[in-house]
Amino acid sequence: MRLIDEWLSVPYTAHRLLRSFVAHEIKSQVAGSIGGALWTIIRPLSTLILYAFIFSVILKLKIDFDETGTENFTVYLLTGLIPWLAFSDAVSKAPNLLIEKSNIIGKVHFPVAILPYAAAVTAFILSGITLILLLIALIIFEDISWSWIWLPAAYFSLFIFTTGLVAFLAAIGVFLRDTAQLVAILLPFAFYLTPVLYPISMVPETYRIFYQLNPLIPFIETFHSILLLGVTPMVYLMQSFALGLTTFFLGGYFFIRMRSAFNDLL
Repeated sequence: MRLIDEWLSVPYTAHRLLRSFVAHEIKSQVAGSIGGALWTIIRPLSTLILYAFIFSVILKLKIDFDETGTENFTVYLLTGLIPWLAFSDAVSKAPNLLIEKSNIIGKVHFPVAILPYAAAVTAFILSGITLILLLIALIIFEDISWSWIWLPAAYFSLFIFTTGLVAFLAAIGVFLRDTAQLVAILLPFAFYLTPVLYPISMVPETYRIFYQLNPLIPFIETFHSILLLGVTPMVYLMQSFALGLTTFFLGGYFFIRMRSAFNDLL
């Protein structure tokens, strides 16, 4: 219980340090570039344009309005892509998170548990900028629904899920240096096996029972339901929150438990 309490208290007791790490990470991504902060928008939009061109122009993928809430493939894609990019950006950096900060961890005494929080917060702030632009576009071109009030809950559930996973992978990365390569291989599999580029109905019935085991599905489908279908997906919301909370506590517990070995291995 003490370890869980320590994991939960870190963002509060070290909030200044958290803000400092997040600000430094955001500035480091845009400093010295001509585009500056615009790159935080250009990067996800370039990915969107590429996938939209391939799947809607070349492959001519059609989606059903009754199932997805829109006939515009680009809108459907962006609704799932934004939360995915927040998740994948944080997770992809997790295995090397402590290794890259080894000079600080080894020489200066500071709450190392703040690093997984900082990585997740940074990714979700940058993703949140694009999400705001999406909401503005939906207000202009689509219908607004009362279901949107559940969007903060959906974003928070994905955030705590990501934070817990980042903490776990960051700790594992200290002991197993191949973790970064494994994550780099698994993330594309997770992307294509998550309903970002296509609705679940396109998955053959034979494989759907296995497909549904993907823990990311409730998170992505929650965003689809809230923003496009205009419904409150209570089942998906509860699944997302349960998965997020479980991963958050287990990942944090594992990180704090393994912390004593970090200095010896870094």
